[in-house]
Amino acid sequence: MLKWERISNRMTPTGTVEVRVNDDGPLGWIVGIVGGGNPNNVTFGPNLIVSNYNLDPRDVVISHEIGHMLQAQMLERLGYNYLLSYVALLTGSHATHPMEQDANRRAGLPPDFPDNGKPSGYVSPFIYQVRGHP
Repeated sequence: MLKWERISNRMTPTGTVEVRVNDDGPLGWIVGIVGGGNPNNVTFGPNLIVSNYNLDPRDVVISHEIGHMLQAQMLERLGYNYLLSYVALLTGSHATHPMEQDANRRAGLPPDFPDNGKPSGYVSPFIYQVRGHP
């Protein structure tokens, strides 16, 4: 579970997050279906991101997914299920979905990311370290 700590004069979430890449198990299949067979990532709650491709840990998408993890934490504290909340708010496109826009905001990205690609000079507001699976 992520928690907030002050690092380098800013508040940032800290904790352990599992990121499964190239997942070919049941969660990876769900990710593929949601993505229409294209490379995709899904945040399954406050500490799990699943990707059906080899997601680069330095990719801006990680910051976007951490934004979803922070949403999941907040919703679960309020007694809501993150995935059911997401589905209940389905609105058409990725760029206009309120939870996608909020995840972008939390990651310091434009509301319609990834439609316009990575912003020039983007620096993630999150400090994170990558470790291999034990």
